[in-house]
Amino acid sequence: MEIARFQLGIMVGEARTEAAGGAIARAARLVAAVALVAQAAGTQVPAAVVVRVRVVDAARLPVSGADVAVVRGLNERLIGGTTDRDGVSVVRVTTDAAALQVEVRKLGYARASSFVDATKGDTVRVAVTLNRVAQQLTAVTVTAEQSVKRNRTFVDADAISASDRNLMDALDVISKLRPNMTLEPPDIVAHNCLSAKNIWVNGKRIIYPPTNDMAEARARTAGKGSMLHSLPLATVSVLVTIKPEHIESIEYHDCMDRSIDTVGTESAIFVALKDGIGFEPGIGSHVIDNSTQRELLQRISLPRPAVVESFRLRLLGIFDVDTGLPVEGVDVLDVTTGVRARSTETGTVALAFMQPGQGRVTLSKPSYRTDSLSVTISPGDTTPITVLLKRLP
Repeated sequence: MEIARFQLGIMVGEARTEAAGGAIARAARLVAAVALVAQAAGTQVPAAVVVRVRVVDAARLPVSGADVAVVRGLNERLIGGTTDRDGVSVVRVTTDAAALQVEVRKLGYARASSFVDATKGDTVRVAVTLNRVAQQLTAVTVTAEQSVKRNRTFVDADAISASDRNLMDALDVISKLRPNMTLEPPDIVAHNCLSAKNIWVNGKRIIYPPTNDMAEARARTAGKGSMLHSLPLATVSVLVTIKPEHIESIEYHDCMDRSIDTVGTESAIFVALKDGIGFEPGIGSHVIDNSTQRELLQRISLPRPAVVESFRLRLLGIFDVDTGLPVEGVDVLDVTTGVRARSTETGTVALAFMQPGQGRVTLSKPSYRTDSLSVTISPGDTTPITVLLKRLP
């Protein structure tokens, strides 16, 4: 930094002593010196990154002809390409963004995406798996829709990306897309219904998070009686550090909700982040680097203990409400622990990853409406659970 400033001083001195005819040369040298100072100060400048994407199907076979897009933020498409016969697409993008999202689409398959860290060298590699969409049969009339309460207390990635509102963080997602999410029922006697007094991210309760200037400023300027005015500063401090493109879903449980038998799950906001995204209090949501992702995959791939109580193996079956066919590749997330699993080609998943007792899982898959339900794991609750997912229009 000091060297850069010294060079800038020399060039400014030269500019003062040269004749007027050298104005262009002096200006060029001054611009170069300023750029050197900015670089020394750590200013992010656009850089060219080669993104190599390999697309396979559930059988690990290459998928050719798939549309690949590199996206910044929620839906800013930077560049696109098409996979070759080996399922590979290589694109070159110039960007100052540290994290990029790779989206892959092909007719007959559900959309898939993955995040990459654009700061890890001039070439990044990402593998994406596409799952086939179940064949459409004669439509069945469905009259049951989401309840009014669920429409108010739940929002998922599809609703977020489809919005044309300016969304900067998770607080914007709630205040602009679900402004009544954290409304509490009347509590005349106990006075315990404090709006959003608890917040969970990826199955972890965030207690006493560091506050930040952004959270304090937004809390101060909130209008009296607004949703933001009723939120605790600690909750706001977490929400303003979560990027909207990193969110899989946000769900709210009011003070009367006892669907999860764990301390701190009432009057609580539950934020589930997409695959490849981590969260650190005081830092916020971020793309997990490749080495960390490999470590996590190895950790969850370790063999389970040989002896598991039989009741822990309760089955969850997931089917398409219109076709009745099993839905493969559904992300099943335990909102209490943050542990997740995916449904098999038969549409089933064993719930052995859940802890005994009452819990709650969120079910999500691209092109389907995200759903959630309460689940009890106990010796007296072993009947398989059937869930019907509704395809998005």
